Amino acid sequence: PGTDVAVLKIDVPANDPPLPVVPLGNSDGVQVGEWGIAVGNPLGELESSMTVGVVSAKGRRDLRIAGGGPAYQNFLQTDASINFGNSGGPLVNVKGEVIGINSAVNPTGQGLGFAIPINMAREVAAQLITEGVIRRGFLGIVPWPLNEDTRARFEISPENTGVLVGTVQEDTPADRAGLQAGDVIVEFNGSAVEDVPDFRKIVADAGVGENVSVLVERDGRMIDLGVVLALRPDTPEQPQRVAPTEEEWLGLQLEQVTGRLMRQFNLQLSEGLVVSQIDMSRPAAESGLKVGDVLLEIDDRSVDDIERFREIVSGSIADEAAMEFLVQRGGERLMVRVNSRG
Repeated sequence: PGTDVAVLKIDVPANDPPLPVVPLGNSDGVQVGEWGIAVGNPLGELESSMTVGVVSAKGRRDLRIAGGGPAYQNFLQTDASINFGNSGGPLVNVKGEVIGINSAVNPTGQGLGFAIPINMAREVAAQLITEGVIRRGFLGIVPWPLNEDTRARFEISPENTGVLVGTVQEDTPADRAGLQAGDVIVEFNGSAVEDVPDFRKIVADAGVGENVSVLVERDGRMIDLGVVLALRPDTPEQPQRVAPTEEEWLGLQLEQVTGRLMRQFNLQLSEGLVVSQIDMSRPAAESGLKVGDVLLEIDDRSVDDIERFREIVSGSIADEAAMEFLVQRGGERLMVRVNSRG
């Protein structure tokens, strides 16, 4: 599920001729502007069809895909029409070589289809065939992107690339190695870290049990830490939710204020709900709420915990009404108007 790639075994009777196979190309060598031909069964019910376009872009990552997308993304983007039901079909070049596996279509945007690069699929398939499972490295942090908000809050130089350590999970390789919330990881195992999706893939591809070097910036100093990666734990299946929670609808991740969060965000309050993450595609981001804000009141009603938050906000979301949030930001209190319409 991490890459949306599986391997199927087909038993062929000994007396039958070999099954026809399609040659695999080299997706690393694909150039933007090259022809791409998508083959599949449109809408899941029509006979095999073929559409033609070009490879519009490479390395598309961190896509929000309906129904949930793979954790490790490096998509080829194509304008060859990929309809529902085409998922799993090949994207081929003019030589008839498979350069990708059709994976996702953007239902709101014309000319946007995505395919898993065949080189990534080939690596995953090889490990599934030989070991039966995918062994991915596990560090044990929640990485945050280096954006304008996090750079300002943690006083990070605009020249630096990497990821910000938002949370260090207890009793994990990161915890044992001494990584701290607020560290900026600039290199991992000798590879420069560009952004969060890049970091996730680098960690996943690193060897389990291997001692790797993690170069971090902490308080203006570069520190080289040695980390022994663990095997990434399986993600437990979660029951499918009929609707998002109120905070998810607004695009907020909220946490009860703790001593750790007080230190991390330099909070002056010891109680309440702190905004720990914001989904930039949801209403909360447009309102001006910031990571580290502490919620005090909503529409003149006090907010003590997450259940109280949901109780107050649910009615406004149903009515698509705006809300007035009273927040503590640093040493001042201010009102923020939040539109509940998604």
